[in-house]
Amino acid sequence: MLGLRAVALTYLALDSGGRDWVDQVTLVRRVLLQAAVESEMVLDEPAPVIRVSGAGGSYKYMIFVHFESYPRHYAGVDSLLMHVWVQCARHGIVPSAVTSEMILRRGVAEEIKEPSPDQLLADIELFSEFDKESRQRIVGGMRVHAVAIGDDIVRQGDDGDSLFVIAAGMVRVMLDTPTGTMEVAKLGAGQYFGEMSLLVGDPRGATVVAHTDCHILEIDKQAFQPIFDGNPEFMQSMARMITERELSNEALEQKLSKDDLASKVNALAANLLGRIKKFFS
Repeated sequence: MLGLRAVALTYLALDSGGRDWVDQVTLVRRVLLQAAVESEMVLDEPAPVIRVSGAGGSYKYMIFVHFESYPRHYAGVDSLLMHVWVQCARHGIVPSAVTSEMILRRGVAEEIKEPSPDQLLADIELFSEFDKESRQRIVGGMRVHAVAIGDDIVRQGDDGDSLFVIAAGMVRVMLDTPTGTMEVAKLGAGQYFGEMSLLVGDPRGATVVAHTDCHILEIDKQAFQPIFDGNPEFMQSMARMITERELSNEALEQKLSKDDLASKVNALAANLLGRIKKFFS
């Protein structure tokens, strides 16, 4: 087994016309980062990094990633490029004929679309029962955060009343224990954390750190209040989904029967629903 091999790939993006250059750079960085995170052969450690340089309306984007070994680097680059093309297509970015360039062609800026927060929520099971109008009301109350690699998003034990959805990038979930701090999970785009702080006001259960540069959507209690006031049935569906997710691993470890698991889910979901109603009353 050979050591880690870092690979840097360069893409050139030209000015997109009517689009603000800050929006342009932010979008392309987000697309390239998501491609790197989704590529199966790119290692999580060290984390992928996107860097930008340029002047006069032209920008170079460097993707720094690591593969397991030198022989795997060739297949890894191929996989990464495929994910780059897929992400470009999703966001209306037209690659040039030269593989080392990615061009936002002048005059077609309207093809370049930001990822839709509404669609992001629609794809998350926790919000699957929400209708489009309710999701749009939540989107209207969202706050968007650009978080740099290595920065804390929340810290274990802190107060909070909001949930975070990862729009792009990857985070590490770190848990303080009597024997030290340990990583318990990595989460990527389309995943969320902080639901218990949002729904019942619990302190943060873990520290969450940006493993790459991230774009995070924050939804707080104030954004949810009118949704629950008008649709109290959403409380019940969310309580059940959260309970089922928390019990899924326990069911495997304890080998609970189907009836025992259903009984436990019903009891805990009812308890959680009561806490949500109290917190939002």
